[in-house]
Amino acid sequence: MLWIVMGFIFLAILIMSFFQFLYYLLHKKYKQVYIAFGNEDYYRVIDKLKNNGIVYKVKIITNQRSNDLNPAHSSQYEIYVKDRLEQKALSTIHSAV
Repeated sequence: MLWIVMGFIFLAILIMSFFQFLYYLLHKKYKQVYIAFGNEDYYRVIDKLKNNGIVYKVKIITNQRSNDLNPAHSSQYEIYVKDRLEQKALSTIHSAV
Protein backbone atom coordinates (compact mmCIF):
# COMPACT_ATOMS: atom_id res chain seq x y z
CA MET A 1 0.00 0.00 0.00
CA LEU A 2 2.82 2.40 0.85
CA TRP A 3 4.41 1.79 -2.56
CA ILE A 4 1.17 2.71 -4.32
CA VAL A 5 0.91 5.99 -2.40
CA MET A 6 4.57 6.81 -3.09
CA GLY A 7 4.02 5.97 -6.75
CA PHE A 8 1.11 8.42 -6.96
CA ILE A 9 3.15 11.12 -5.25
CA PHE A 10 6.05 10.56 -7.64
CA LEU A 11 3.66 10.66 -10.62
CA ALA A 12 2.10 13.92 -9.37
CA ILE A 13 5.55 15.51 -8.97
CA LEU A 14 6.54 14.32 -12.43
CA ILE A 15 3.39 15.78 -14.01
CA MET A 16 3.83 19.12 -12.21
CA SER A 17 7.46 19.30 -13.34
CA PHE A 18 6.41 18.62 -16.92
CA PHE A 19 3.87 21.46 -16.89
CA GLN A 20 6.37 23.86 -15.31
CA PHE A 21 8.83 22.98 -18.07
CA LEU A 22 6.17 23.57 -20.74
CA TYR A 23 5.31 26.93 -19.16
CA TYR A 24 9.00 27.87 -19.23
CA LEU A 25 9.33 26.94 -22.91
CA LEU A 26 6.28 28.94 -23.91
CA HIS A 27 7.16 32.06 -21.89
CA LYS A 28 10.95 32.19 -21.92
CA LYS A 29 11.01 34.89 -24.60
CA TYR A 30 8.48 37.06 -22.78
CA LYS A 31 8.98 39.63 -20.02
CA GLN A 32 6.40 40.75 -17.52
CA VAL A 33 5.82 44.47 -17.99
CA TYR A 34 2.77 45.17 -15.87
CA ILE A 35 0.42 43.74 -13.26
CA ALA A 36 -3.11 45.13 -13.48
CA PHE A 37 -5.59 44.88 -10.65
CA GLY A 38 -9.22 44.96 -11.76
CA ASN A 39 -10.79 45.28 -15.19
CA GLU A 40 -10.47 49.05 -15.54
CA ASP A 41 -6.70 49.01 -15.07
CA TYR A 42 -6.37 45.95 -17.34
CA TYR A 43 -8.32 47.46 -20.25
CA ARG A 44 -6.49 50.79 -19.96
CA VAL A 45 -3.12 49.08 -20.37
CA ILE A 46 -4.24 46.62 -23.06
CA ASP A 47 -5.76 49.43 -25.13
CA LYS A 48 -2.44 51.29 -25.05
CA LEU A 49 -0.53 48.20 -26.16
CA LYS A 50 -3.02 47.41 -28.95
CA ASN A 51 -2.98 50.99 -30.24
CA ASN A 52 0.81 50.81 -30.55
CA GLY A 53 0.84 47.39 -32.23
CA ILE A 54 2.54 45.60 -29.33
CA VAL A 55 1.80 41.88 -29.09
CA TYR A 56 1.16 40.68 -25.54
CA LYS A 57 0.12 37.69 -23.45
CA VAL A 58 -1.93 37.77 -20.28
CA LYS A 59 -1.95 35.47 -17.26
CA ILE A 60 -5.15 35.88 -15.22
CA ILE A 61 -5.11 35.22 -11.50
CA THR A 62 -8.47 35.31 -9.71
CA ASN A 63 -8.60 35.72 -5.96
CA GLN A 64 -11.17 33.13 -4.86
CA ARG A 65 -10.95 34.23 -1.22
CA SER A 66 -11.86 37.83 -1.89
CA ASN A 67 -14.83 39.22 0.05
CA ASP A 68 -15.66 41.43 -2.90
CA LEU A 69 -18.75 40.06 -4.65
CA ASN A 70 -17.69 41.59 -7.97
CA PRO A 71 -15.05 39.35 -9.63
CA ALA A 72 -13.96 42.29 -11.79
CA HIS A 73 -12.32 43.83 -8.73
CA SER A 74 -10.66 40.68 -7.43
CA SER A 75 -8.77 39.70 -10.59
CA GLN A 76 -5.08 40.21 -11.21
CA TYR A 77 -3.69 40.34 -14.75
CA GLU A 78 0.00 39.76 -15.46
CA ILE A 79 0.87 41.26 -18.84
CA TYR A 80 3.83 39.91 -20.81
CA VAL A 81 5.49 41.13 -24.02
CA LYS A 82 8.32 39.76 -26.12
CA ASP A 83 11.83 40.57 -24.89
CA ARG A 84 12.62 42.86 -27.80
CA LEU A 85 9.45 44.93 -27.18
CA GLU A 86 9.91 45.37 -23.44
CA GLN A 87 11.18 48.98 -23.49
CA LYS A 88 8.60 50.09 -26.05
CA ALA A 89 5.82 48.48 -24.00
CA LEU A 90 7.00 50.09 -20.76
CA SER A 91 7.19 53.55 -22.28
CA THR A 92 3.76 53.05 -23.91
CA ILE A 93 2.13 51.85 -20.70
CA HIS A 94 3.53 54.67 -18.59
CA SER A 95 2.93 57.44 -21.11
CA ALA A 96 0.47 60.14 -20.06
CA VAL A 97 -1.85 59.74 -23.05
